[in-house]
Amino acid sequence: MADTYQYKKGSISLGPYTLENMQSLARQGVIGRHHHISKAGGPFQPGDQFPELFQLSSEALKKSGAPKTKLWHYTISGERQEKPLPEEQLINLIGKGVVQPIDMVWNESVGDKWASVSSVPQFAAAIPAVDVRLAVPIEEGRRNDYQEDRRQIREPSGDNYYREQGTAEAKSFNALGLAGFICSVVAIVLLTIPCFVFIVAAESLFWSFHIVVPFTIVALIGLVLSSIGLTKVPRGMATTGTIIGVVALTMGIVAFLGWVFLPHRIAMERRTLIDSRIADIKINQQHLNESLTLYQNVIREDGESEDAYNRKVAPLRRNVGRDAGKLITAYSDQLTVTAKTSEFPMAFDGLSRLQQSLKKVEDAGQAVEEASLLEIFDSANVNVQQLRNLMDTLNLYQRGELTLSQAEAKMTGL
Repeated sequence: MADTYQYKKGSISLGPYTLENMQSLARQGVIGRHHHISKAGGPFQPGDQFPELFQLSSEALKKSGAPKTKLWHYTISGERQEKPLPEEQLINLIGKGVVQPIDMVWNESVGDKWASVSSVPQFAAAIPAVDVRLAVPIEEGRRNDYQEDRRQIREPSGDNYYREQGTAEAKSFNALGLAGFICSVVAIVLLTIPCFVFIVAAESLFWSFHIVVPFTIVALIGLVLSSIGLTKVPRGMATTGTIIGVVALTMGIVAFLGWVFLPHRIAMERRTLIDSRIADIKINQQHLNESLTLYQNVIREDGESEDAYNRKVAPLRRNVGRDAGKLITAYSDQLTVTAKTSEFPMAFDGLSRLQQSLKKVEDAGQAVEEASLLEIFDSANVNVQQLRNLMDTLNLYQRGELTLSQAEAKMTGL
């Protein structure tokens, strides 16, 4: 039984093939001496160990119908091309400058090792005059270096070549790309604060807008440096810095607009709150007047017992206490929203009207059932501490013991 062969393409084993099949593949340039080949199931060895696959007699070549045109394996810029070319086509590429003198070529005619284009006579003759590097005079002191460089050229199919190329690229450093990336990251982190303040309209954090202008400039610098860094390799940091720089610059513009328009926005929102509190005071004052009228007009029928009268009066008293408590809260809320504004003095003067309303409630309690103001509030479970703070501050101001600004600070905690 005739021996069979297998060969490896990358990590894949192909075959088995007969001797004639393998010789045909060798003539077509599909396999070469650089491939690893196994005979009769044995270990894979370099193709050099199987000369019978690559050395055919003239009679055998004629019998096999092999083409007379030689096929050449070749590289372009150090990268091996998968498909071999006829000699005429390869000479054409050399004449156009696509294949350079230092690129490598191989077929059986040059032996076991790859050869440079400039070392093969028929190819050296096709090199354009401007590209014939061997014709350029070499200084005596550099001749050895040049020859050493030539000897260090690896076969393109070897793993070392690609590993060395990847290492050289990895060792390159893009300073502009890195600087742009750092500037963009710093800008986007710090510009997040004023953008957040603008979104939630947080007045207490309005100071953060002072960083808008300088860090918008930092974002612009990061974008410019990253864009310039895109012209160099590696481009990873530069690309990321460009994207982040665009986002940071956009955030800076938004934050700057927030710096301009946020005070107006806050003023409008505060105006809405103040108007809402004024409306609450009016509504609660009306409800108190209505419940107070019902409370004052209650009548004790002839022969009506004390308990029956108290049961009739009790819900009316609770309604008065509840409505009075809501009115107190409405006045307190108005003082809070007008703090540090020009409308606080007017809101503070409104406490005098609250004081008058509470006096009417106290008088009605005494007239109807001899109940004190505190008893009316207790029946409705009203927290009187808020009322005491308001009235104590008002009394101190009316006696001249507090200024308006001191009263504002005492009541609002500002």
